[in-house]
Formats: sequence, C-alpha cells, structure tokens
Amino acid sequence: MMKRPKHLACLALNRSMPRLLLLLFLLFSFSAYGQNISYSAKNKSLKQVLQDLEKLNDLHFSFNPSQIKAQANISVEIENVDITTFLTTILTNTNLSFEVIHDNFVVIKKAEARYLQLIIQDGKTGDGLPFANLRLNNSDLGKVANEDGKLEIIVPNPSQAQLKLSYLGFKDTLVKVIDIPENERFSIKLTEATVALSDFEVKEYLNVGIASNPMASSFRILPQEMEILPGLVERDVLLSSQIISGVNSNDESAGGINVRGSSRDQTSIYFNEIPIYHAAHYFGNISSFIPSVIGSLDVYKNFIPLEYGGATSGLLVLKSRNIGADSLIAESSITMTHADLMVAFPTNSNLGSLMIAGRTSINNLFNTPTFKSFSEKLFISEVTTENTTIRDINQSDELGFSDINLNWSFRPSSRLSFASTLFRSGSDFHYRSSSEEIDDGLEQKHHVNAVGASGIMQYRLNDNQSLKASVSFSDYKMAYDYINRRNANDDNDDDSENRVNNLSNLELKLLNIQNLGPRSSLLFGYQMNYIHTLNKINQTFLLEEDSDEDIKSQGMVHAIFGELTSQLTPDLEVIVGARSTYLGTSSKTVFAPQFKANYALKPELILKSAYGVYYQYLSTIQESEKTLTTAIEQHWLLADDEALVPLIKNTQTSLGFIYQNKSWLIDTDFYYKNLNGILARNLGFDVNNLRGFETGSEEVFGFDLTIRRRWANFRTWLNYNYQDSKVSFDEHFQSSFRSSLNLRHQIRLSATYNYRNVELSLGYLIKSGLPFSNTNGFALTQAEEEDDDGDGDDDHESEEFYAINYADINQNRLKQYLRLDASIWYKIQHQKAWRAELGFSVLNVLNRKNESSQNYSLGLDSNNEPTIIQRKKYLLGFTPNLSFRITF
Repeated sequence: MMKRPKHLACLALNRSMPRLLLLLFLLFSFSAYGQNISYSAKNKSLKQVLQDLEKLNDLHFSFNPSQIKAQANISVEIENVDITTFLTTILTNTNLSFEVIHDNFVVIKKAEARYLQLIIQDGKTGDGLPFANLRLNNSDLGKVANEDGKLEIIVPNPSQAQLKLSYLGFKDTLVKVIDIPENERFSIKLTEATVALSDFEVKEYLNVGIASNPMASSFRILPQEMEILPGLVERDVLLSSQIISGVNSNDESAGGINVRGSSRDQTSIYFNEIPIYHAAHYFGNISSFIPSVIGSLDVYKNFIPLEYGGATSGLLVLKSRNIGADSLIAESSITMTHADLMVAFPTNSNLGSLMIAGRTSINNLFNTPTFKSFSEKLFISEVTTENTTIRDINQSDELGFSDINLNWSFRPSSRLSFASTLFRSGSDFHYRSSSEEIDDGLEQKHHVNAVGASGIMQYRLNDNQSLKASVSFSDYKMAYDYINRRNANDDNDDDSENRVNNLSNLELKLLNIQNLGPRSSLLFGYQMNYIHTLNKINQTFLLEEDSDEDIKSQGMVHAIFGELTSQLTPDLEVIVGARSTYLGTSSKTVFAPQFKANYALKPELILKSAYGVYYQYLSTIQESEKTLTTAIEQHWLLADDEALVPLIKNTQTSLGFIYQNKSWLIDTDFYYKNLNGILARNLGFDVNNLRGFETGSEEVFGFDLTIRRRWANFRTWLNYNYQDSKVSFDEHFQSSFRSSLNLRHQIRLSATYNYRNVELSLGYLIKSGLPFSNTNGFALTQAEEEDDDGDGDDDHESEEFYAINYADINQNRLKQYLRLDASIWYKIQHQKAWRAELGFSVLNVLNRKNESSQNYSLGLDSNNEPTIIQRKKYLLGFTPNLSFRITF
C-alpha cells in the first residue's frame, strides 16, 4: 500500500482540526446543560433566581433589566432536572424565552411571536368550516376564518399559548400553539356536537356572545364573551337583551322591557334566584346590574319555565360570573354615568371564592353630556297652552345611585356546590322646575331602596339525578313626593301627591331533575312565596277631587310543578308539563298546563311550537300622569280580590321555524296571546279613580322575524316585528281599542365589523308611533251622588268639577320613530398581566326628535280661566358615551 506523503497528512489534519475543535466546543458548551440542577425559591424575583443560578452553576445570563423587573416573583421547587427544563419552568408564566448563544452564555429575551396558517375543517368530511371562530384562550385576541375555513394569525408568546376553536354545531377545541408547525398550513379538525333539542347550544345566534337553544325559543347572553352591539358602550345585559326580536323598550330604557307588546310588569326578572323589582336606576335608564358581575342572562319569550311562577309574558334570569378565583382578580370600569369595581379572591381554609363589586353614579362630580341627554329626555317637554308652545327647560335635578354585590361560591366536591348572594341597589332624586310662561313650579322627590339575598345548594346524587334547593328574600321600598306649585305665594293652589310602595317576597324553591333514559328526563318541584305589599297614595288637587288610596295585602303562594321531556325520535321532541298554584289571599287554586313540540325537518331546519297558560299574582298600577318624567311609575300590588287587584291570566300559543346553515340564519315566530285581568287604570289615559281597578281583556297577535348573514369579520342581521294588540272593557266601552303599547311595526337593521383589536357597530331602528287619545275640549261635570245610609236620599250635596272629554280612545299615533346608533370598542392586551377595553358610543346619531308621549291636563290661563294644557315629551337626543374597562 502506498503511504500518504507527510505533507498531505498534515494538510488533512489541518483541514479536520476546525471540525474537531467545533465538536469539542459544542460538547463543552452543553456540558453545563448536561448537569442536573436542584433548586428551591419562595417569592423571589426573577433577577435573584438567575443570580443564584450563576453562583451555583457555571452559567452567565444576559438580559434587559426592565424586562426582568416587570415579571412577577417566582416560587419554585425542582430537583434533579436539566437546565433547559429548569429555565422553561421558571419562564412559563412570563413573556420571556431563552436562547443559548455560545459556551455557557444564555440570553433571556422577550418571547418571539409565531405566524400561523390554519384551516378549520369538519372532522368527518374534511370540508372547511366557513367563518369559524378562533380566540387566543384567556385573552381578547381572536379572528374569524374565511369562507374556506382558512385564516392566518400572529400569536405572541407562543410557548404557553392555546387556541380555542368554535363553530356552530361542533365541540369547542383547544390546541397548543407549540404543537402547530410553522411555514405550512396546519389543519384543525372539529368534532360535531351531539346535543338534545332542549339543551342550550351556546354558539352564535346574532353575534358572538348571544346564543340560543337549537329552536331559538330561549336565548342566552354571555356579557363577558359578547362582542359589540349598536349603541352599546359597555356590556349591559338588559340593553343587550333588546337586540332579540320581540324584546324591546318602548321608552328606550334599560329596565322598561316590553316582551311582545306586554307591559313591563308581565316580565319577571331574577338574579341568582332573587326576584328583582328595581331593575334600573334613574327612572329605568341605567341598569342596576353591574356588568362585571353578570355571567349570563337567559331570555324567554315563547314560554316561561315551570319553575318560575308569576310571569305572564316574559322572563329574564341573570346569573353571576363563576370566576372560581384561585388568585386575586380585579376589574374596574368607568363610563360617563357611573364607575364600578369588582374584586374576586379565594377565601382562607379553601372555602371557595368571594366576589365583591360596587358601583356609584358620578354625575355629582362631572356634568357629562350623557347625563345631560338623560335629563333632557326625562324632564324637558313642550307645553302648549292658549295656542302658545314653549319648552319647559328650567330645571335643577340632584341624583345619586349606587349598587353593591357580594357573591360567594364553594364546591367542596364534584357533586356538591353552594352559592350565596347579597345585593343592595338604591337611588335618591330631587327635581325642581319652574316656568314663568305657564306660571307653575314642579317639584319631585324620589327614593328607592332594594335589597336581596339568596342561598343555593346543588347536589348531584348520581349521573342521572340532581337536586337543587334555593331560598331568597327580596325587599323593595319606594317613596316620592310630587308638588305642582301653581302659585308661589299660595300653597292652597298646589296639586300634590305623596306615595309609598313597599314589597317584600320570601321564596323557597326545591327542584329534582332526573334522566329517565338516553332520550327523556323529568323535572318536578315545589315553590313557596310569602309576599307582603303596601301601597299608599294621597292626592290633593285644585280643580279635581282629592283622593286617598291605601292598599295593603299579604299572603302565601304555594305551587307544585312537573315537566316531562321526551325525544320520541331523533328528530321529534315533546315536552309536557303543568303547574298548580294556590293563592292564599283569595283561597284560589289555578292550573297552568304547558306543551312544546319541536321537529327537525332537516338538520338545518327545525319546526317549533309552544302552548302555555300563565298566571300573574303580582302586578302594578302604572302612572304616567302624576310624575315629572317620561318614565312610567310602577306601584306593586298583590292579587287578593277579583274586585280589586285581579289575578292576570295569559293563554299563549306560538308556532315558527328556524333555519341555519354555515352563513345564514332565519328565525320566525307567529304568536297569539289572550290576557284577562288587566286594569283599566293602566290604559295610559285618565280614568276615574272609582272605576280604575275594574278589569278587562287584551288580545295580541304578532310575528317576529330575524334574518342574519355572516362573513369572515362582518355580521349583519334584520329584525322585524308585527304586533296588533286590542283591549276590551265591556262595562264602559262598546268596542275594543288599541292597547297603549301597540307598536304595529318595528324594523331593526344591525351590522358589526371586527378587525384585529377593533370592533365597530351600526344599528338603525324604525318603529310606529305609540297610540294616544286626543281631546274634544273639557266640560263642567257633576260628581256622582252618594247615599251613605241607604235610605235612597242623597246625603251630600252634588259637586261639580271640570273634566277633559277625550275623543276616540288611542286612535291617534305619535310620529314615526327613527334612530341611528353607533359604537366602537378597542381592546388592549398587555401579555397576561392586564387587559383593557376602550368604548365609545352614540345613541341617536342624527339627533332625531322622537316623541315619547302626549298627554293633557287642566290648568288656568292668564285670566284664571280653566284651559287644557298639552304636554309633549321626547326620547333621547344625540347621546354620546365613553367607557374604559381594565382587568388585572
């Protein structure tokens, strides 16, 4: 064998030497990482931990001090792990990563973002799912796929990030970002969800955070997940519920909800099983529920669940957030009407978590444009007398309101849970007004205090049976004084009214829910209420009879109920139930059956129907005349005697269908309601007090339609409502006439657009004007004669007074209602430390003058002669609002 020349051997050695040195260098560089480390620290800064590692190991770290200082302290205890595992562990909950540069030199730096290309597919067919939702878990970052199910997104801090994928009819899926390869399109396959027809399918109905059950007969609003809605500056659930077709507020308020032409007292509101009788402040304009506290709101319009008695037209059920805090969580927000703070934290001894929240008005500190607009809506009116129209605008009002919530939740085991709630809502108001043109002065004082408490226990006996018990107490107190000062120098000319309304309700409820098999379930239970009401009204008039009313009632209400749900075939579901209620104040028992049937013609098309009888034993006297505001005053009464406060009965039937595919949703409902027991006093025009408690009936026929279309980042939907309602009082009126709440037509067009951290929304609302009664002048009227001793002779001299003569009842309508609303939300995410949201909205962008009411009263003209005074009130004008919310 020929030997290699020495100079060639040296050359080969010289060529291989760099490779050998590089190999030795790499081995030495990772020798430090090859050694295992044991280390413990408690509440140490990251900087101190890195310094400890440098001392204990042959390591050197380079970092930006400001980035290190911003991190939370570390508590760790690790034994016998390599340095790579150790560094990954201590940097897990930070926005930092590490990189080995050379030898034992390590750079700590901000984690790099990752660019992802995804396609969301049906796990069975492989088809792309158009407009699927993606959200970075536990953050506000999200995106919507295109029509092919494809999307691209940049994810910060990818090492610990998780993506949450959701799509209507499919199970939510979590995917770790580190499991997704870069530089290629990654497929995520979703699994189809199998849900019973009666279950809530918490997906997108109109927009993200507004869901429905598969038949769209009940709805769920999730304010913490909800995306923007037109005119909404914060996540107010009562205002949000009015985006649902058939649910609206005739007076643009948060608390004055009218479900399908009903009066507001026909819709019950519960918060954590507590009956609510004061749902909004400032005469209904600002919700009394703190947005950061509420986790969900369920809205019912086609039927009312059997376990909730006492409502005849609608039901709103609110529940607080289930934070389950294992560390301190805080959220604060401020708008141009109020400020609030919520704090949640774990209790000592592992006894669950507490959530405390408070809110207060800020108008005593800042005279904001929002409050100014609310005040103009409530108090400024056009007064016409002697053919002269003026704007009554001289006013001084003082207002303060506050809310306090305390919620405790505890789950000692997977089968048992406890929860309790305490709340208090209150407001104080004092208004003074004077008008030289009509020579009067108006004054009103108004005080409301509402408190409530509840305790709830739920226990799952086994996989097929669960029990629920709740006890709650609600106490509502309202008092106000009203004075119309006709002559500042003579109190004898004043009209005055003093009112007190108290209501307390103690409620106990027991529920048993049992699965009878894979396709059927049984619910049955018992409800008891002890209710006490007090209503005092003292009225003094210059030109009319004085009157005094004192209505007091108390009694027990007992009810048993049961409901059987059976899915007879995969496409047909039938629900049969009934409720039997005993009203102690009248010793009367009523039976209320319910029936619902739903049939899936196709997977995307479901027919739905519902029939039910509902009884209402708490109702209100509604007053709009003797108050200075456009809001309708409500004074609660308990049904105790058919001749005074009646038991209201509603027989309701609805039939419709819902169609939905990947992009479209069409939901329709035809409904008919027949109500008996409505009060003549609530007609919306003057009725003699002696016959104000006489009862009549009402028929309502209507149609609700919702059409929604969605694109990648764009949502639009159209709501249309037709409603024809007529009331009858056979003893006093020969024929029926329009209800005062008859909104014949209503059209709402809404659109939202999301781009990265920005959400935009526009909404346009068109409504028919509300009915009102015109006048035919006034006349001198003789009071009814009295015979106190029954001898057939009049025991008092007859009295004469002036009274307004009305034309045909409710045959006139206010002008057509038009309103354009806009809003924008901007979200800010600061890694995991905090996140914030800035909101801006404008109600009535075009500043249209929408009429609220037109009513009449008698006064004195410049010659001290009786004259008719017309007062016309208006709804909100141009109303801006601004909000800022931050969460830690």
